[in-house]
Amino acid sequence: MTNAKSQATSKRRTAATRFVAALAVAATAGSALVGSQIIAPQAAYAAQEPAATGIDVGAVRANMGTGIVNASEADTTTSLPDNFIRYGIVPGMSPTPFSSAGVNSGKPITDSKPVGTFLGGTVAKQKDLWTYIARGAPWKWDDQKNNTGSGDTQDSKDWMQQHNDLWKNGGNDKIWVNGQSAIGFKPNDPGTVQPGQTFLLGAIRHNNLPIQGGANVKQYLHSTLQLTIPNLTGSQPEAYPFVNYESFNTLSSTIMYRKGGAYVKDPGIAGTGTCRTDIGINGKSATEPALPASGVQFLRDAVMDQGIYYGTPKWVTDPATGQQVFIGTAYEPELANSADPSQGYVNKPESQSGRYYCVKYVGEGNGDYDLYSQYYNKGAEQPFNQIPASNKRATPINWPGAKGNVNENPYVYDTVKLQKTTSDQTFTKNGRTYRLHLWGFVPATNATNFLTPDNFNSIPTADCPANPSEDAARTDTFVTQELSVNYGCLYGVITEERTVRIAKSVEDPSHANPTIPAATFAVTTGSTWADNTARTPKTTGTVSVTKPTVSSAPAKTSYISAADPAATLTPTGFGEANAKYDSNFIPFEVGNSDFTISENQIADPQWKLKDIKCVNGIGEDVAVTKTERGVNFKNVGGAKSDAAAPVTCTFVNEYEAPKVPKLRVQKSIENNGGVTGATEFDVDYKIVATNDGNGAGNTGKLTDKPDFAKGLEIQSAKVATTQAGLAGAANVTASGGVYTLTNGVNLDPGKTAEFWIRFHVKRNESATGYDVKNLECKVTGNNVPTPGFGLFNQVVAENGKDSDGEDNNKACGPVPVSKMRVEKSIQVNGATTGATDFIVDYKIVATNDGNTKASTGKLTDKPDFAKGLEIQSAKVATTQAGLTGAATVTPANGVYTLTNGVELDPGKTAEFWIRFQVKRNESATGYDVKNLECKLDANGIPTAGYGLFNQVVAESGKDHDGEDNNKACGPVPVTKIRVQKSIEANGGANTGATEFDVDYKIVATNDGNLKTSTGILTDKPEFAKGLEIQSAKVATTQAGLAGAANATAANGTYTLTNGIEVEPGKTAEFWIRFHVKFNSAAAGYDETALECNLDAKGIPTAGFGLFNQVNAQTGKDHDGIDNNKACGPYVPAMVRVEKSIEANGGATGAAEFDVDYKIVATNDGQIATTTGKLTDKPEFAKGLEIQSAKIATTQAGLAGAANATASGGVYTLTNGVTLQPGTTAEFWIRFHVKRNTAAAGYSETNLACHLDQKNLPAPGFGLFNQVYAENGKDHDGIDNNKACGPNVPHEIVVVKAGTQNTGKTFADPTNQYTSGDGSALYPLSGAEFAIYSGANPQTSNSATLVKTLSAGATTDVYYWSVTGLELNTDYWLVETKAPAGHSLLPRPIPFRLTTDGNGTVVTLGAEVRDQTKWANSAVQAYASVTNSSLPQSDQGFVVGGARKATILVKDTEVGHLPVSGSLGIYPYIGVAMALMGGAMVISLVTMKQRRKAENFA
Repeated sequence: MTNAKSQATSKRRTAATRFVAALAVAATAGSALVGSQIIAPQAAYAAQEPAATGIDVGAVRANMGTGIVNASEADTTTSLPDNFIRYGIVPGMSPTPFSSAGVNSGKPITDSKPVGTFLGGTVAKQKDLWTYIARGAPWKWDDQKNNTGSGDTQDSKDWMQQHNDLWKNGGNDKIWVNGQSAIGFKPNDPGTVQPGQTFLLGAIRHNNLPIQGGANVKQYLHSTLQLTIPNLTGSQPEAYPFVNYESFNTLSSTIMYRKGGAYVKDPGIAGTGTCRTDIGINGKSATEPALPASGVQFLRDAVMDQGIYYGTPKWVTDPATGQQVFIGTAYEPELANSADPSQGYVNKPESQSGRYYCVKYVGEGNGDYDLYSQYYNKGAEQPFNQIPASNKRATPINWPGAKGNVNENPYVYDTVKLQKTTSDQTFTKNGRTYRLHLWGFVPATNATNFLTPDNFNSIPTADCPANPSEDAARTDTFVTQELSVNYGCLYGVITEERTVRIAKSVEDPSHANPTIPAATFAVTTGSTWADNTARTPKTTGTVSVTKPTVSSAPAKTSYISAADPAATLTPTGFGEANAKYDSNFIPFEVGNSDFTISENQIADPQWKLKDIKCVNGIGEDVAVTKTERGVNFKNVGGAKSDAAAPVTCTFVNEYEAPKVPKLRVQKSIENNGGVTGATEFDVDYKIVATNDGNGAGNTGKLTDKPDFAKGLEIQSAKVATTQAGLAGAANVTASGGVYTLTNGVNLDPGKTAEFWIRFHVKRNESATGYDVKNLECKVTGNNVPTPGFGLFNQVVAENGKDSDGEDNNKACGPVPVSKMRVEKSIQVNGATTGATDFIVDYKIVATNDGNTKASTGKLTDKPDFAKGLEIQSAKVATTQAGLTGAATVTPANGVYTLTNGVELDPGKTAEFWIRFQVKRNESATGYDVKNLECKLDANGIPTAGYGLFNQVVAESGKDHDGEDNNKACGPVPVTKIRVQKSIEANGGANTGATEFDVDYKIVATNDGNLKTSTGILTDKPEFAKGLEIQSAKVATTQAGLAGAANATAANGTYTLTNGIEVEPGKTAEFWIRFHVKFNSAAAGYDETALECNLDAKGIPTAGFGLFNQVNAQTGKDHDGIDNNKACGPYVPAMVRVEKSIEANGGATGAAEFDVDYKIVATNDGQIATTTGKLTDKPEFAKGLEIQSAKIATTQAGLAGAANATASGGVYTLTNGVTLQPGTTAEFWIRFHVKRNTAAAGYSETNLACHLDQKNLPAPGFGLFNQVYAENGKDHDGIDNNKACGPNVPHEIVVVKAGTQNTGKTFADPTNQYTSGDGSALYPLSGAEFAIYSGANPQTSNSATLVKTLSAGATTDVYYWSVTGLELNTDYWLVETKAPAGHSLLPRPIPFRLTTDGNGTVVTLGAEVRDQTKWANSAVQAYASVTNSSLPQSDQGFVVGGARKATILVKDTEVGHLPVSGSLGIYPYIGVAMALMGGAMVISLVTMKQRRKAENFA
């Protein structure tokens, strides 16, 4: 809080607007710390891994660093004078600084500069000591020598003068924490803590007292909290900067917008003395002067003085309602947005901004504003009785429903904000590396202590728990209330670096074999997570684990944050063994691990997140906290060992097959009263609906549709759910002959529902259409009842409600009537073969269709064949097989006896067979070949005297269905059909068309003497491969083909006719037209097969040209098949397309260049044709980015060509040009390319061309490009349509190694090098190099420094990646600093870079091989391209997964100097040593200065 001497003033919090509404929401009763709350975490889902060894923090010591005051939150250098900044160690809020013998020479520890004494936690706790920084002149500690007015009582003047004397007499070094605004810190010794466990570092306090001073009193105090923790980070203190912001305060009663507050703005009530009506609801600016009569300048002071001019807040009667109301004048600060008061307020001086309004009390929940009442004490501890009652400004006003006084308004709260919370140092304990963090502030149990004269000297010390509560929010800001002692607890946490990797596995317990989806993940951070993305993790290189599977992955170079991870993981199969692991381990800090890794919901809802398993690197469960779809790491502790530090979290998804109903309906006849022969009876049907699915479903509407034989007439119907229930059921009525069984019932999986229907039926033989034969059930070939027969009935389900189809929905029962039925059929007709001597078999069946046993009676057989068909013999038997051994029988008057009668049970049959041996005698009297065919009457019944007519004769009344089916006949054909084929129109002969029609004519001729059928004629085209039929049409004339429908082939064969009758000597024509498409890419295509091929007889051969054959039935083509074949040639257009790379500006490794490709289209055919559309599709390696493209028909034309635009990554070269036979057309395309190494997926290894198994360029590597032709427009295939060129940057790696075992190994397992004698080499840190060009820097002053290879701030550097060097240029590598205990190289190493087109080759200068100058293998060089013929130790160094050209420099320990012979590099060493000497002097001076500080505990 800041106040000027003559009036209260306020200061801007920051350059930006401060919004009080947001701050008010963050503050809670009894707390001044800002931070959101979180739900308490759940218990870990699995047993925690063994805890890491605890860390003994030891003593914590603190003091306050240099403070400056200015008007900027960001300016930490400008220091304004006259701010009275003091420092010291003080007990509580005592006016007397602490002193002790032996410390600070026994003098009080206070000064106008930072004190050298550090306060330790133990003594601070024993004596309630605080290390303070204070600023500003104490409020109202004023010199009274010029105060002669009557405004203050004498007691008040004496009090102020007494304190003014203390201030002046105390001197410039004396701190007054009971008068100045003072910030203090009290350290705490926490003892032993776990990594990641928050612990109390100390308490902070703000004695938030008014400040007064001159123009240089500004809002911001910048200082540092200096901490020394010897047991962790050594004896040197570390500074943690903070900034203290002092807000502008209000003195008069203040309203703050909040919907639901207790106050509203009001017009005021004239004449009540409460608030001026000209202020009213519209208000009056605080900058307006007060009424002159009031005697004061500022409107604020006049309002606070109350009285007749501006009224006194009080209860009055509202004349409009007669109710008592409380009305007064109150101040509202300036709104941030006048159109939206919910956006808060701008903190400005009370007398320079804002407005005054009349306000009225309406009760909590009914208004728009909270009110904070006027409260003003002239001095923080000045007794109230020294303030006269007439001084209204200093007199509190009691407003009903006030939220507090103006000091308790969050709008005027002050803050202390840490500018740094992370230690710059790490330390090692128990073999692990740790770092201290200031976790943040949490309100003390007694956070806010409002100061009054009564409690000023009795405020208890801070009450801080050893650990924050589970729901404590992390914040770097300590918020303090005005005119109060505010306490916060500063907690620390020791973080340990671990890593986490995500894995994904899926399970399919239902064996539904679903498509495995890609899973994506997100990271969210909680309230206790602190942004650490600006720091670089110490974990680098490859992280290896043994569990959940032996694996490794590189560590990410940044800590986990809400931007992680970007992984999309798709398991390769089901089960843990097929889990997909992320490509990175992501570092995180234990203790700063309030982050949650969640799996995003997979689109298919059947995938359920089953489990998340997190284990450390050795397989122990990690104490993560499970959330709905992820795991939170807040409670994860430190690792017991380095091997245990990595964490792998496997998200397991399970596929839950959809639960769907599967309804099945079936029907059966259960009771048929008609089988007794009764003419009136009942018939019952049962309908069962079953749910075979795994989900509940509804049967839907089920209806019953009886379709009985004519004459079976329904008299009534009843429906029930049980058969027993039918008896009492009411009669139901049909709608359109359909009865409703149910409108639908619900069925759980595996459940059934029954429905019964009973019909009362009467048989009426007089009914129209009645036929006794139809009273039997009739079934289809699938044994399914047919409607219209017997007691046929069908249940009908809604569409999709009967999974097994409708066949079992039909049921039928017979209505038997006692009747015998006889029928005859011809079974074997030997005449159909064309033989003149043959047998013919007839079968006679007698059936008892009645319901009683009966005899067939006598059955006789009477043949009446056509003239010339002469019976030679006859045999009778009861089976066809029995005819063979049967005796010959003799007719009586041309009639043969089959049986004299056999008994048949109802529904049973008896068979009788008769065989005739027949001879065709064309010389017989009356022979007519026309009569050898059967002749049918108008009813389709055979006529005697034609063909092989025969009739069975039954006794009278023994054949109820009549004699029509007692007659049978078979023809004796004598026919000669001839079939031939020709090609009539060939659209593909010489046109070169890729799509055309070809017409064939087929002629069938009856060369016989009897009208006969052509039989089935089929057409089977067998064209050359690549001549593909698109459609076919069949007609009887060529003209008819145009309007014919498309025909469909069966196994490649088309039916021309199923047979038509042809009179003797007549013909029938059939035409077939094929629409054909030429496809040179077809499997088996052979250009030579497009011509017809003739066999030795001159007959076309299948598989060549447009070969086609007509096929007749056996015996239906008496002149053979040779004339059934026809063929025509196809002459194609033949275009060939090929591509080449002609100019590659990137072959040198350039980062920006042009690349030209040539495309040539050639007409290799015999006819003119078009190239068709040609397109170009570049698929360069990731990072080779196209900047522009140009297309021309010559390479020279590219220069002036306009830029071309791609569509979907494809460029159009031409839409087609016409080529005469043997001619070509060229097309050129040029790309301007830029290499972007930051591109996603960029990999240097991909910049070279890669070849596939066919030795062809592969897309995605180098400058791969492919031209595409239209289908059929590139007869030699696409292999020569691809071209590629490399763009490999020329990077080398300089590696420092030695033969002594340093305890380190090369990061990549392939980087294991040996010396010339075969001994192993090890990484060697501490060296530095320089690269020169132009000349040898040892012998010439004209050498130019190109690169400096230094270790920087890191002590573990043993290799450097070098880019930007030119090819075919001489360079010299100079060692400028040798590792400790080693010698510098005696001379520079000459080398140059070349390329073989696919990689970089480093070549050492000839003198390196001079063993008088260089020891054996002192310098080794490797190329960047992997050579499979060499061992791994002879390959280039691997960086980021890519092999680099390498210079390996082997170092030598002191005492084992390399071959020398010159001054070598030692002149450089002298300069370096001089610089180092200067540094040592500075270091010593610094150390001496630091030793002046004392450690006090």
